[in-house]
Amino acid sequence: MKVERVTEATRAAKQQAVLAAFRTLASVSGACAAAKVARRQHYTWLEEDPEYAAAFERAKDEAAQQLEDEAVRRAYKGFLEPVVFQGQFTYPALVDPETNDWKLDEEGHRIQSTEPLCIRRHSDSLLMFLLKAWRPVKYRENWKGELTVPPAVALTKERLARLNDEQLATLAELAGVLTGA
Repeated sequence: MKVERVTEATRAAKQQAVLAAFRTLASVSGACAAAKVARRQHYTWLEEDPEYAAAFERAKDEAAQQLEDEAVRRAYKGFLEPVVFQGQFTYPALVDPETNDWKLDEEGHRIQSTEPLCIRRHSDSLLMFLLKAWRPVKYRENWKGELTVPPAVALTKERLARLNDEQLATLAELAGVLTGA
């Protein structure tokens, strides 16, 4: 088996190929396959070459931006989905714009378009993810914060002694919910 000596120029070219493919594919496996580099080599470069690691971080940001751009496009502008009937694409019949009648062939059959009939779809789930990312205060599902109790509400032995058994049970139940017990 012939072992190929890897020069600095070859290594740099392969690294650039991996980075360029990753920016487009957002997949380490896909980028390495496209650049004909073993995945393990990519991870070795990340561990041993700080310049490559920094370049890969920049490539991840670019790939993430492309993914976000595509999510915005699908959520906002939508995408075309072909109409399928009984497992086959549906093709619209062509209409003559002058007569507004179907275009017919010599045998009197409607002439169909070569492009399938499509419906524009939008992704509501992508739209919601984008709203959560851009407006987390308004669209988040759970609140993570800290409650502070004013000193006037602080629990002391004297205040707890004023509570009846039902109130103490409710307080214990609430404390269990708050502490996850």
